[in-house]
Amino acid sequence: MERAARHPAAVTRLGRSSPAASGNLAFEREMWTMDHRTGLADVTCPVLVLSGAHDPVCGPASTEELVAALPNGTTTWVRFERSSDAIAADEPDGFLEAVRAFIAA
Repeated sequence: MERAARHPAAVTRLGRSSPAASGNLAFEREMWTMDHRTGLADVTCPVLVLSGAHDPVCGPASTEELVAALPNGTTTWVRFERSSDAIAADEPDGFLEAVRAFIAA
């Protein structure tokens, strides 16, 4: 089953910001099928993963899977307990603190 069909509420939430609404139908089809998880272990640069505990599209389980696939020692994961997918809007001070700390490290 197509991901879009399994997650109609998420597709609805994307609304006007979706690639289909912008006319980029090729990306609209691809975004539900591309999967780069197998290449994550090869990442060599530092990675900052920011996640909202209440993200309706990429929830905690998805983020845990992403972080587990990235190399140990290069990944910093900050989970925001009061945020959805709009972390900078939901918890702006924590967002800025996390980004600044990552850049300074």
